Amino acid sequence: MVGSPVTLRPALFVANHSSWLDIPILGCLMECSFVAKSEVEHWPGVGLLARLQRTEFVERTRQRTNLHVTGIQRRFEEQSRLVMFPEGTSTDGSHVLPFKSSLFSSVERQMKGSVPVVQPVTVAYMMIDGEAATEQTRPAVAWYGDMEFAPHLWGVFQLARIVVQVTFHEPVPEVCCQSRKTLAKHCERVVVAEHARLIGIARDDGDSRSPAGVDRIG
Repeated sequence: MVGSPVTLRPALFVANHSSWLDIPILGCLMECSFVAKSEVEHWPGVGLLARLQRTEFVERTRQRTNLHVTGIQRRFEEQSRLVMFPEGTSTDGSHVLPFKSSLFSSVERQMKGSVPVVQPVTVAYMMIDGEAATEQTRPAVAWYGDMEFAPHLWGVFQLARIVVQVTFHEPVPEVCCQSRKTLAKHCERVVVAEHARLIGIARDDGDSRSPAGVDRIG
């Protein structure tokens, strides 16, 4: 882990997303709940765990955005610490998708109620079973597209070790929180730059050594 999560409440952590593993990894590093797409609530086993963890479920449709913004804002008024994945879906872990700005409305400075500290977070899977992660091997940990969950879960259990680096960046300056679009762009720029740097390290690391600051998971 590089940096540290803010301890203030309420707080919003904005992270890139490539796997269901992101959730237990971030959950191990700090006290938090998650913002997840509504389908997760109905997944066998996972849905129950998500509800117990007080996940805020959202439908990613324009018609429901205002309702979900209100729900997230209510959680901030309760002094909650939420993690949001604004790409809107997971990826293969080799790149970061553009951040969607709609749910950032919940932290615009002109809104009433408790306004959270916003902290960008970069998650990068660096090594898999002692080898530097590549586009060919990242699907062993990245879960995206139409991949089935149960076989992927079983495959992860077969891995001896995963090395992942989690970088907690500086909290977003207040001036960037006046507009949801400005806030989304700032977080995207910070996360993309660090992710590209770390993926470059993984690509160039041919001697199976862990990069500095990397946490070992597994």
